[in-house]
Amino acid sequence: MREGATGQRRVARRRPWNIYRLRTPNPGRLRRDVSAPARRGEPPVSRPYDGCEIGGGLYGHRWNDAFGTRTAVEIWLTVRGRHFFNDRAAARDLAYFVRSGRVQKIRLSDNPRPGLEWFIHRYPGRVVEIPTSTTRVSRGVIGFWIGKRVIVFTTTSSTGRRLFVVAKRGSVRLPAKNLGDLAYLGTQ
Repeated sequence: MREGATGQRRVARRRPWNIYRLRTPNPGRLRRDVSAPARRGEPPVSRPYDGCEIGGGLYGHRWNDAFGTRTAVEIWLTVRGRHFFNDRAAARDLAYFVRSGRVQKIRLSDNPRPGLEWFIHRYPGRVVEIPTSTTRVSRGVIGFWIGKRVIVFTTTSSTGRRLFVVAKRGSVRLPAKNLGDLAYLGTQ
Protein backbone atom coordinates (compact mmCIF):
# COMPACT_ATOMS: atom_id res chain seq x y z
CA MET A 1 0.00 0.00 0.00
CA ARG A 2 1.10 3.51 -0.62
CA GLU A 3 -0.33 6.91 0.14
CA GLY A 4 -1.47 9.25 -2.59
CA ALA A 5 -1.11 13.04 -2.59
CA THR A 6 -4.42 13.49 -0.76
CA GLY A 7 -3.54 11.07 2.02
CA GLN A 8 -5.80 8.34 0.64
CA ARG A 9 -4.36 4.87 0.64
CA ARG A 10 -4.16 3.04 -2.64
CA VAL A 11 -3.58 -0.67 -2.96
CA ALA A 12 -0.93 -1.69 -5.48
CA ARG A 13 -2.55 -4.36 -7.64
CA ARG A 14 -0.85 -7.21 -9.40
CA ARG A 15 -2.41 -8.39 -12.63
CA PRO A 16 -4.02 -11.77 -11.97
CA TRP A 17 -3.46 -13.24 -15.44
CA ASN A 18 -0.78 -14.14 -18.00
CA ILE A 19 -0.77 -14.98 -21.69
CA TYR A 20 1.85 -17.45 -22.92
CA ARG A 21 3.63 -18.11 -26.17
CA LEU A 22 6.05 -21.01 -25.90
CA ARG A 23 9.26 -21.18 -27.89
CA THR A 24 12.02 -23.74 -28.12
CA PRO A 25 15.19 -21.90 -29.24
CA ASN A 26 17.36 -24.89 -28.37
CA PRO A 27 16.21 -28.53 -28.57
CA GLY A 28 15.10 -29.75 -25.16
CA ARG A 29 14.85 -26.26 -23.68
CA LEU A 30 11.59 -24.37 -23.32
CA ARG A 31 11.28 -20.60 -23.31
CA ARG A 32 8.15 -18.95 -22.06
CA ASP A 33 7.17 -15.46 -23.14
CA VAL A 34 4.73 -13.87 -20.72
CA SER A 35 2.57 -11.01 -21.83
CA ALA A 36 1.44 -8.07 -19.76
CA PRO A 37 -0.94 -6.23 -22.07
CA ALA A 38 -0.48 -2.50 -22.45
CA ARG A 39 -3.27 -0.23 -21.34
CA ARG A 40 -3.98 0.46 -24.99
CA GLY A 41 -3.23 -1.86 -27.85
CA GLU A 42 -2.07 -5.42 -28.30
CA PRO A 43 -0.03 -7.53 -25.87
CA PRO A 44 3.72 -7.51 -26.63
CA VAL A 45 3.80 -11.29 -27.14
CA SER A 46 3.15 -12.13 -30.77
CA ARG A 47 0.40 -14.44 -31.86
CA PRO A 48 -0.49 -17.31 -31.90
CA TYR A 49 -0.88 -17.67 -28.15
CA ASP A 50 -0.37 -21.08 -26.57
CA GLY A 51 -2.21 -20.52 -23.32
CA CYS A 52 -3.57 -18.18 -20.71
CA GLU A 53 -3.88 -18.42 -16.94
CA ILE A 54 -6.02 -16.52 -14.48
CA GLY A 55 -5.47 -16.55 -10.75
CA GLY A 56 -2.61 -16.74 -8.36
CA GLY A 57 -3.98 -17.32 -4.88
CA LEU A 58 -2.14 -18.81 -1.94
CA TYR A 59 -3.29 -22.34 -2.70
CA GLY A 60 -1.26 -25.12 -4.23
CA HIS A 61 2.14 -23.99 -2.92
CA ARG A 62 2.75 -26.97 -0.64
CA TRP A 63 3.35 -30.57 -1.51
CA ASN A 64 0.23 -32.74 -1.46
CA ASP A 65 -2.01 -29.69 -1.22
CA ALA A 66 -5.68 -30.61 -1.48
CA PHE A 67 -6.10 -28.02 -4.27
CA GLY A 68 -3.28 -29.44 -6.41
CA THR A 69 -0.43 -27.61 -8.09
CA ARG A 70 -2.28 -25.78 -10.82
CA THR A 71 -3.28 -22.14 -11.18
CA ALA A 72 -6.98 -21.37 -10.58
CA VAL A 73 -7.76 -21.21 -14.32
CA GLU A 74 -5.47 -22.59 -17.01
CA ILE A 75 -6.69 -22.21 -20.57
CA TRP A 76 -4.64 -23.99 -23.20
CA LEU A 77 -5.15 -22.72 -26.71
CA THR A 78 -2.79 -25.11 -28.50
CA VAL A 79 -1.41 -28.59 -27.89
CA ARG A 80 1.90 -27.00 -26.84
CA GLY A 81 -0.01 -24.95 -24.26
CA ARG A 82 -1.74 -28.05 -22.90
CA HIS A 83 1.59 -29.86 -22.61
CA PHE A 84 3.12 -26.85 -20.87
CA PHE A 85 0.41 -26.69 -18.21
CA ASN A 86 0.54 -30.47 -17.63
CA ASP A 87 4.35 -30.54 -17.44
CA ARG A 88 4.34 -27.53 -15.13
CA ALA A 89 1.85 -29.16 -12.73
CA ALA A 90 4.06 -32.27 -12.45
CA ALA A 91 7.23 -30.16 -12.09
CA ARG A 92 5.63 -28.07 -9.34
CA ASP A 93 4.57 -31.21 -7.51
CA LEU A 94 8.14 -32.54 -7.59
CA ALA A 95 9.64 -29.17 -6.64
CA TYR A 96 7.25 -28.70 -3.71
CA PHE A 97 8.15 -32.20 -2.48
CA VAL A 98 11.92 -31.62 -2.73
CA ARG A 99 11.65 -28.14 -1.13
CA SER A 100 9.39 -29.24 1.74
CA GLY A 101 10.88 -28.87 5.20
CA ARG A 102 10.68 -32.57 6.03
CA VAL A 103 12.47 -33.61 2.81
CA GLN A 104 15.15 -30.95 3.33
CA LYS A 105 15.85 -32.39 6.79
CA ILE A 106 16.03 -35.86 5.25
CA ARG A 107 18.46 -34.62 2.57
CA LEU A 108 20.70 -33.14 5.28
CA SER A 109 20.67 -36.27 7.45
CA ASP A 110 23.39 -38.93 7.47
CA ASN A 111 20.86 -41.67 6.75
CA PRO A 112 17.96 -40.52 4.54
CA ARG A 113 16.34 -43.95 4.21
CA PRO A 114 14.18 -43.93 7.41
CA GLY A 115 12.76 -40.51 6.58
CA LEU A 116 11.95 -41.43 2.99
CA GLU A 117 10.44 -44.73 4.11
CA TRP A 118 8.16 -42.71 6.38
CA PHE A 119 6.79 -41.06 3.21
CA ILE A 120 6.24 -44.48 1.62
CA HIS A 121 4.14 -45.61 4.61
CA ARG A 122 2.37 -42.27 5.08
CA TYR A 123 1.52 -41.85 1.37
CA PRO A 124 1.26 -45.38 -0.09
CA GLY A 125 1.34 -45.36 -3.87
CA ARG A 126 2.15 -41.65 -3.94
CA VAL A 127 5.84 -41.93 -2.91
CA VAL A 128 7.85 -45.01 -3.95
CA GLU A 129 11.44 -46.17 -3.90
CA ILE A 130 12.85 -46.94 -7.35
CA PRO A 131 15.55 -49.54 -8.16
CA THR A 132 17.78 -47.29 -10.32
CA SER A 133 18.29 -43.56 -10.73
CA THR A 134 16.81 -43.61 -14.24
CA THR A 135 13.65 -45.63 -13.53
CA ARG A 136 10.38 -44.06 -14.66
CA VAL A 137 7.42 -43.84 -12.29
CA SER A 138 3.71 -43.54 -13.01
CA ARG A 139 1.89 -40.23 -13.33
CA GLY A 140 1.21 -38.57 -10.00
CA VAL A 141 3.87 -40.65 -8.22
CA ILE A 142 7.13 -39.37 -6.79
CA GLY A 143 9.98 -41.84 -6.90
CA PHE A 144 13.29 -41.65 -5.07
CA TRP A 145 16.60 -43.49 -5.40
CA ILE A 146 19.31 -43.27 -2.73
CA GLY A 147 22.89 -43.46 -3.97
CA LYS A 148 26.19 -43.10 -2.11
CA ARG A 149 26.47 -39.36 -2.75
CA VAL A 150 23.12 -38.30 -4.17
CA ILE A 151 19.38 -38.82 -3.89
CA VAL A 152 17.39 -38.73 -7.13
CA PHE A 153 13.75 -37.65 -7.01
CA THR A 154 11.61 -38.19 -10.11
CA THR A 155 8.08 -38.00 -11.45
CA THR A 156 6.36 -38.32 -14.83
CA SER A 157 3.95 -35.75 -16.23
CA SER A 158 0.75 -36.70 -18.02
CA THR A 159 2.53 -35.95 -21.31
CA GLY A 160 5.05 -38.73 -20.54
CA ARG A 161 7.93 -36.36 -19.80
CA ARG A 162 10.27 -37.62 -17.06
CA LEU A 163 11.19 -34.89 -14.59
CA PHE A 164 13.96 -35.30 -12.03
CA VAL A 165 15.95 -33.52 -9.35
CA VAL A 166 19.32 -34.77 -8.11
CA ALA A 167 20.07 -33.77 -4.51
CA LYS A 168 23.52 -34.01 -2.97
CA ARG A 169 23.37 -36.04 0.27
CA GLY A 170 24.15 -34.09 3.44
CA SER A 171 23.63 -30.78 1.65
CA VAL A 172 20.88 -28.55 0.33
CA ARG A 173 22.63 -28.41 -3.07
CA LEU A 174 20.76 -29.62 -6.13
CA PRO A 175 23.50 -30.22 -8.71
CA ALA A 176 21.23 -31.47 -11.50
CA LYS A 177 17.58 -31.05 -12.49
CA ASN A 178 15.54 -30.78 -15.66
CA LEU A 179 12.62 -28.67 -14.44
CA GLY A 180 13.82 -25.55 -16.26
CA ASP A 181 11.31 -22.72 -16.03
CA LEU A 182 8.47 -25.06 -15.11
CA ALA A 183 9.01 -24.89 -11.33
CA TYR A 184 11.12 -22.91 -8.87
CA LEU A 185 13.59 -24.80 -6.69
CA GLY A 186 15.36 -21.88 -5.06
CA THR A 187 18.94 -20.77 -5.52
CA GLN A 188 20.45 -24.08 -4.45
